[in-house]
Amino acid sequence: MSSTTVASETPLFVKGPDGALFGVMTVPARPNGVGVTLIPAGGYTFTPQRNGWGTNLARMLAADGYHVLRFDWHGIGDSGGSVEGFAHDRPFVDDLSVMLETMEQHGVGRHVLIGHCFGSRTLLAHAPHVDRIEAAVLLSAPVRDHGRGEGGATRLAHELSIVGYLRRGLRTLSFSALREREGRRRYARLLRHLAAVKRRRTVDRMRGEDGDGEPAPWLSDLFYRQLSALLDRRIPCLMVYGTEDTEHAEFQQALAGRLGRLTSDRVEVSAHLGRVHGFSEVSIQRDVLAEIARWLGGLGIGSEEESR
Repeated sequence: MSSTTVASETPLFVKGPDGALFGVMTVPARPNGVGVTLIPAGGYTFTPQRNGWGTNLARMLAADGYHVLRFDWHGIGDSGGSVEGFAHDRPFVDDLSVMLETMEQHGVGRHVLIGHCFGSRTLLAHAPHVDRIEAAVLLSAPVRDHGRGEGGATRLAHELSIVGYLRRGLRTLSFSALREREGRRRYARLLRHLAAVKRRRTVDRMRGEDGDGEPAPWLSDLFYRQLSALLDRRIPCLMVYGTEDTEHAEFQQALAGRLGRLTSDRVEVSAHLGRVHGFSEVSIQRDVLAEIARWLGGLGIGSEEESR
C-alpha cells in the first residue's frame, strides 16, 4: 500500500468507565465522511488483532476514505482497568460507546460497525443507541449465550440429563479451578444455564408445545431480538463465518427455524473455508478483508461531498 493513501495513524487514550481505553485511529488522506469501528473479539485480543488483520483492515479501508478506529477492551492490552471474563449476554457496551463518541469527536457521525465474535454481540447490544449506522458486519457471531470457554453449555442442557450435564460441566473444569473465584463463577453459570433451559422445557410441555418446533432451542432470544431490531432499521448487514467455526454450524442449524425466517433476504451471509473465528490462517484473513471492502464498496455509502 502506498504511504500516500493514509494521512496518519494515531494512537490515543480516552477516558473509559474503568480507566483509560487505548485505541488507534487511522485517518484517510481523502475522507468519505464515514467511520468504521472495529469491535474486537473477547479474550486477550489486542489492537492489531491476530496476524495484524485489524491493522490491515484499517489501512485497506482508509485507502477507500474511511476513518477507522480499533481499540482494546478495558483490562486488555494497553487499556486500563481489569476484566474478569467475557459472556455473550453481558457485552461491553460502555467501551464501545466511548469509542463511538471518540469517532464523533473527530467529526465523523456516520458509522460502520464491524464486530468479531464477542464484539459482534456488543455491536448488536449497542446498536439501538447509535443514530447513524450505515452498515454492520458480524464475524463469527455466536447465536448462543455463554461465557468465553464454556462451549456448548446451553445446548448440552437440552441434550443431557441433569446428572450428565453437571458431569460434563465439571469435566471442563479442574477441581483446583473450583477453588478460584472465576472457576466457581463459571460453574455457577453452567447451573444457571441448566435451570433456565429446563424451566423453559417444563413450561413448553405444560402448554403442550415443544419449543415451537424450533430446531435450535438454545438459540439466544437476546441475539434474535437484537438482530431483529437492527434489521428493522433497514441497516445493511453482512454475516461472515468460517466453515470450521463452531459458530457456523450452530448458525446453520438455527437457520432452519425462526432465525432463517428473520434473515431471509435481509442479511448477506457468506462462509469461507477454514476458521474466521480467531483468523488462524493468513489466507482466510485476506479473503475476509477483501470481502468486507467489496461489500462496503457495493453499498455506496461513502461520499466526499457529505464529509465537507
